[in-house]
Amino acid sequence: MKQKGVFLLLFMAILYTSPAQIMFQRHYGGAGDDGGNAVIQTSDGGYLVAGLTDSWGAGSKDIYLIKTNEYGDTTWTKHYGGYNWDSPVAVLEGTDNFYYLSGNTSSQGSGASDVFLMKVSLNGDSVWLKTYGGTEDDSGYDLIKCNDGGFIIAGASCSFAIGFNSMYAIRTNENGDTLWTKTYEKEYFNDAYSVIQTPDNGFLFAGYTSTGGSSTFDCYVVRTNSTGDTLWTKTYGGISRDDLACICKSTDGNYFLSGTTASFGAGGYDIYLIKIDTNGGEIWEKTYGGTANDYGYYCTASSFGAVIVGGTSSFGLGGSDVYMVAVDQNGDTLWTHVYGGADDDWVNCIQKTTDGGFIMSGYYNFNISSDVYLIKTRADGFAGIENNEVPGIVINVYPNPCTEILTISSQFLFKGDVIVELVNFQGQKLLTERIVQTSNNLVSLNVSALPSGIYYLSLFSGDSQISKKVIIN
Repeated sequence: MKQKGVFLLLFMAILYTSPAQIMFQRHYGGAGDDGGNAVIQTSDGGYLVAGLTDSWGAGSKDIYLIKTNEYGDTTWTKHYGGYNWDSPVAVLEGTDNFYYLSGNTSSQGSGASDVFLMKVSLNGDSVWLKTYGGTEDDSGYDLIKCNDGGFIIAGASCSFAIGFNSMYAIRTNENGDTLWTKTYEKEYFNDAYSVIQTPDNGFLFAGYTSTGGSSTFDCYVVRTNSTGDTLWTKTYGGISRDDLACICKSTDGNYFLSGTTASFGAGGYDIYLIKIDTNGGEIWEKTYGGTANDYGYYCTASSFGAVIVGGTSSFGLGGSDVYMVAVDQNGDTLWTHVYGGADDDWVNCIQKTTDGGFIMSGYYNFNISSDVYLIKTRADGFAGIENNEVPGIVINVYPNPCTEILTISSQFLFKGDVIVELVNFQGQKLLTERIVQTSNNLVSLNVSALPSGIYYLSLFSGDSQISKKVIIN
């Protein structure tokens, strides 16, 4: 305990002597359902979100790209797709100054659903799109760039499976031309949700295998050589349903596997984290969550250990909220944060940022529709904004401190209705309201029911956000 306390003190000392880090919570979208499936920090310091939209486009769901600057302000948006649905699941930036995204399409290809790989310019213009798969349902869930400049996509295939579906690997060159494809299966149902390249240019695939039925899922990892031939396979889990959503490499050379378990933990489902060595041997396994359902989606390694994100109904304000858990190399919890409003909110992806913080993308639900949810945190996972205002825009908040009615004024012309959010120091969103602005550009907010403390006030209007620190007595 003493060593852990010293580590936490050092961690906090480093954090608060580091340069100021940008933090924000933003949401984007139209009148329909929109959401963010993947996000990266781009080479210009901004962010690129790949998601879904039915607010715009030709089909029932279309690919939605949002490019922002470092503050989360929109630079451009694009949507792509055909007459049916098209869904991106992963995005990356190449060294050739182009973006690449992969996912699933029912608008193009030869089957009911096919895997796609798409190349777009830095301005979002489509360069090419390739599809992969057979005559049945085939899906892509993860994309990485390989050491030789090509790509590998991990997913699932019904077209080429012996059972119902198999893990599916598609290896391409830099132009998206297929070099080889492989399928892997242990039981009747098998999915690969994540892939990582190993130092010897082989691959590790993580997902699940199942004989069928909700209680027969096991975590499944396949290790291959550089041409996709199987070197070994491992299963992990207990007697109930367990599956993996992500694999990432630890700074000590081992690997973290994140997912969800119903076999262990305190609730119906809990976040499941397994640490394995390079041969797949289990070093330890841990669960995180409360007495309700908590799900682990994505993990990223950090200098102190790993950060896992997912959804929680054990904590927070809504039916489901964003759950962020940081652990050390032994799986012991360092800190947790919960984000979201009164409805169901979750994130699907987390990435480290160059300032030491994290960026996450997902879904933010408000009333009857959802928006793309983008969260930028500090190194300690906190996403409040300490008077980090948009350059050139000044807001006045008064009285501050406030006991009842908080008034916000600005020379900034709000675009239609304004969404106002108050977040406390623990990262909990305690108030979200949509307010019709007055003719004199004033916004009033009743805060009398909130506990006393320091809050971060954010105003969202169109694609713009303004933030301020306020004190409530």
